[in-house]
Amino acid sequence: MSASKPAAGSDWSILAFLGRYVRRYAGWGMASAVGILIYAAATAGIVFLIKPIFSEVLLAGDRVPGALSAITSEEPATTRSTPAPTAAAPAVAKPEGLLERFKRRFNLSRQLDSSYASLKSRLGIGPDGVVYFVPLLFAIVFLLRSLADFGSGYSFQRIGFGVTTDIRNDLYRRILEQSSRFHAEHPSGELVARVINDVAMMQSATIAGTAAAISN
Repeated sequence: MSASKPAAGSDWSILAFLGRYVRRYAGWGMASAVGILIYAAATAGIVFLIKPIFSEVLLAGDRVPGALSAITSEEPATTRSTPAPTAAAPAVAKPEGLLERFKRRFNLSRQLDSSYASLKSRLGIGPDGVVYFVPLLFAIVFLLRSLADFGSGYSFQRIGFGVTTDIRNDLYRRILEQSSRFHAEHPSGELVARVINDVAMMQSATIAGTAAAISN
């Protein structure tokens, strides 16, 4: 037990050390979080638009391929019906769990359907205009998804490179402030190699840690 305490303390000291530098880039962290949310929403929108492309643009009616129909459509009401209770064995109502309540209240398919219908009604899109409206909407959502992906990735890189640049500048400043005895005992090549290698490891750890923290 005593051997694990120094390791835990060193981990917290490293996190506290990096936190002083990461706090300077809190704005970029918020930008990356917003980019991830937009990317996720645009991905759901692209998946949803597959059904209108087949049913409205390609004039396929409601005959959507099975794999796409399972993603974009709701389950039939008949599959959710429970058998009628009989006199011999009365049905016992099962308590509704947290996951079932969440699925019932937050129905993504129903919300996307209502948003799509509301957008068409507001823009006055009829059966003739939907042939141009759906591909244009698909292109806009795909472009928004690509921009969000680029923005979140750029924000992660900006945080990582910014933090490592600040750490590298502080290390060089501290090295230059050392005495001549220190430089006599430590060759300049060793110092430069340590700074470059250690800071590069911090850079990869900072970028990966920030991406994992915001994504989760």
